Amino acid sequence: MQISIPATEEELSKFWLKTLVLKTLFWTVLFLAILTATYTIYFFNKIFPGIHLANVDLSGKTKEQALKLLSENKPPNLVLAANNPKIQMPLNLEANYNYEQSTEAAYAVGRTGSFEDRFLAKVSALVQKPNLPYTYFLNQDTLDKNLADLADQIGVPPTEPTLSIEKNTVVVNKGKDGVEVDQAKLKEQVLENLKYKKGDAIGIPLKKTSAQLSDQEAEDVRGRAQNLIGKILKLSIDYKTNQNLSSTSYKNFDYKASDLLPILTPDGVKEEKLTALIDNIASSIDTQPQNARLVFEEGKVKEFAPGKDGLETNKSELANRLKTGIESLVVSELKVTKVEIPVNRKKPQVGTGDVNSLGIKELIGRGASLFVGSIPARVHNVALAANRLNGLLIKPGETFSFNSALGDVSAYTGYQQAYIIKDGKTVLGDGGGVCQVSTTLFRAALNAGLPIIERRAHAYRVHYYEEDTKPGIDATVYSPSIDLRIQNDTPANILIQTSTDTKNMKLTFELYGASDGRIAQILNHRIWDIVSAPPPIYQDDPTLAPGTVKQVDFAAAGTKAALDYKVTRNGEVLQNRTFYSNYRPWQAIFLRGP
Repeated sequence: MQISIPATEEELSKFWLKTLVLKTLFWTVLFLAILTATYTIYFFNKIFPGIHLANVDLSGKTKEQALKLLSENKPPNLVLAANNPKIQMPLNLEANYNYEQSTEAAYAVGRTGSFEDRFLAKVSALVQKPNLPYTYFLNQDTLDKNLADLADQIGVPPTEPTLSIEKNTVVVNKGKDGVEVDQAKLKEQVLENLKYKKGDAIGIPLKKTSAQLSDQEAEDVRGRAQNLIGKILKLSIDYKTNQNLSSTSYKNFDYKASDLLPILTPDGVKEEKLTALIDNIASSIDTQPQNARLVFEEGKVKEFAPGKDGLETNKSELANRLKTGIESLVVSELKVTKVEIPVNRKKPQVGTGDVNSLGIKELIGRGASLFVGSIPARVHNVALAANRLNGLLIKPGETFSFNSALGDVSAYTGYQQAYIIKDGKTVLGDGGGVCQVSTTLFRAALNAGLPIIERRAHAYRVHYYEEDTKPGIDATVYSPSIDLRIQNDTPANILIQTSTDTKNMKLTFELYGASDGRIAQILNHRIWDIVSAPPPIYQDDPTLAPGTVKQVDFAAAGTKAALDYKVTRNGEVLQNRTFYSNYRPWQAIFLRGP
């Protein structure tokens, strides 16, 4: 027998409440879904209400209508302005606006992401009315240059404080503050105006560059400097430890008060001035390590030179020692403070004990060129540059840089003035003839079958490089922009040997290493598009006697040249490339006395 127990009033109340909540939620969701669907359908191919782009209301616009409206909105004329000093100037920039992408960005609002994301985006557009930026392209380098030019025009550089000694008394010039343009902030403002096509004048943000000393700072630095009068900071090196450095290899590093005043501050030293001082010291001390060397003649070692350590100033430690030494002179009664320059040794890549384990066995490549007719200074430069490269080693896997290996080419490094082409004229310049050396090394590397990583032909044909071959086997260099770079892809070191025969005017490069059986060939050496040389030109040279005429350059027809370079080993092709050269026509050049 079953007994029915009726629900209590409380249970019935909870049931009906739960039912009401569920029904309310159901109808609410259904209503929102219907509303959203209706809203979306109504604006099926239109931008949703509330969407703005650069303050242009695109609500309810189709993409075509929005595109037309945006493209009619002309880019602003940017004007930069400042009150002190009074400035107003236009900023000419070419901003390329992408109206299609801008329109697509506006149309995409409320149409991407999940249902929840799309719904919230539509509601947000109605309530917050978002203002989207334009999509545009701007050459940032041009903008940066314009802002830098502006900064140079209106910026006022600071006048740094200076100290001087007059009748054993230190005189302080407190200096003067400067004004500079805050380029980063100004750039932000310009980009913001371009994003939204704002035509308002852009205020040029200026900031003070502090340099002027206060009265107290001037008095403090004067007192510190006054304590240096009559005192000396003496720098020295331990020659027994650093045997590579002779006592006559650098100037005497004794610094008097007048030498130290430029780096003093009210409470220390000027870091940039101290760095410059240290760089000057290091330039007289630092040396590169020298590799042990071998010289081959007829397949045998003829000359041996031991490796030599290089020296390198420990600049950070020297800075600390100099600060301590200067401060000691300032605060003490000492007349002389000594500072030892910290120097580190740099071991050579190839030490003396390594010269018999380099893998060098035989001649693998040879190149030659003639320089008949060169003036004495050019002959000197050819011999000097070739000698600088003589004995150098290229390690396996290393890419050899001609410019890096040769170093500075100037009168300071022993080069003389020979005729070079500069600004369309034949003039005397340091190092004329160095390209003879790079050309000869290029030929030796080709003969050895080595990969040529970088090579550039001369702008015009030079007769020295065509005495015994067709045009197209030359290599010009001009540090640091134009280089000759060669890779050693052999398993052994490569030794460079040079020979300069000034009697027969012939330069020879020989490369010694270990042959891996490769064979190098120059094929199909060809020239075409020959253009006749222009008429000769005459240039006045006040160094020549009146009536004297001297030919310094020879006519050369313009032409294009090419050669195919193929390297094989046991039937395998290692390299197969073409070297192209494009020589412009060149006239004969004569110098004549006035």
